Amino acid sequence: MRMTLDGRWARARTVADLAGLTADWLEGRLPGGHPGGYDRPDEETADLVPDLVRLNRAGYATDCSQPGESGPGYDGAHWEQRSAVDGWVEPGEQLDRIVSAASAAGLLVIQQSHSTGRLRRGPSPLRGVPVTRRAGRDRTWFARRLTDGDLRRSLRGLHREAYRALDRAVYLTVVDPAWGRADRLWHVLDKAVR
Repeated sequence: MRMTLDGRWARARTVADLAGLTADWLEGRLPGGHPGGYDRPDEETADLVPDLVRLNRAGYATDCSQPGESGPGYDGAHWEQRSAVDGWVEPGEQLDRIVSAASAAGLLVIQQSHSTGRLRRGPSPLRGVPVTRRAGRDRTWFARRLTDGDLRRSLRGLHREAYRALDRAVYLTVVDPAWGRADRLWHVLDKAVR
């Protein structure tokens, strides 16, 4: 079954447009799905919605996020997560404020330029930064290198001008280096965009 997108996604042209629509979608004010293939925010994201809305309203068009958690998982094994978020920010003062605040707080900050596929600043791991592990083994990663077709495959149905805007923006990933810590990343980013 193919998800139906609200027509406003196809009319968005800028990172700010996409961030505003993402905030509306997170708040349940935009019917239909998200171009990333989500019909609604994941259950684990529910507590992060207010923080994600503030980030999006400030122009950080979030793409993926997760809370920091540690404990038994659905399968009885011990699962750990690092708080993490990634998405697109226009180069400029807002990006500089977020990067400065996150770096000063000891958070991992990775900036990628999608149009060149090159790393702007930050660690350069081949597989990205591990953010989820099960029984001590890495399971998921953020900040993987972006390839040419990533945008169009991962965000479907946008106008070509929106893809161009994302190409010109910085793909920013911020990760709390501490496993299981739930609040530091969100507090730092919230303060940076207020």
